[in-house]
Amino acid sequence: MPARVRTAVIGLGSIGPTHVSWCAAVPESEIIAVCDSDPRRVEEVAGQYGVDAHTDYHQILERKDVDAVIVAAPSFLHAPMMIDAARAGKHVAVEKPMCLSLAEADAMIAAARAAG
Repeated sequence: MPARVRTAVIGLGSIGPTHVSWCAAVPESEIIAVCDSDPRRVEEVAGQYGVDAHTDYHQILERKDVDAVIVAAPSFLHAPMMIDAARAGKHVAVEKPMCLSLAEADAMIAAARAAG
């Protein structure tokens, strides 16, 4: 991993903007993109931090310049987003709760292990 972790935040509802501000404040982190399904919200946060805005998290996962993602979307989206991110080779942090069922948790753990 590079000296500065190039990070994207997926989900800009209640806690997502806080994660963006933390990533911007940590010298070892570089916030480079944000994603939310609400175009107005994502443009506002992206403009505030001077980063790229996306409304489809798959666009974030396709980027070669994103090392890590923080999933701060609604809880019912945590498992599919985390699994997709792991499969895309990204480091992933997931806001709590991790997911909504033991089966989802097992699938998330398996995806992380498979991705190394």
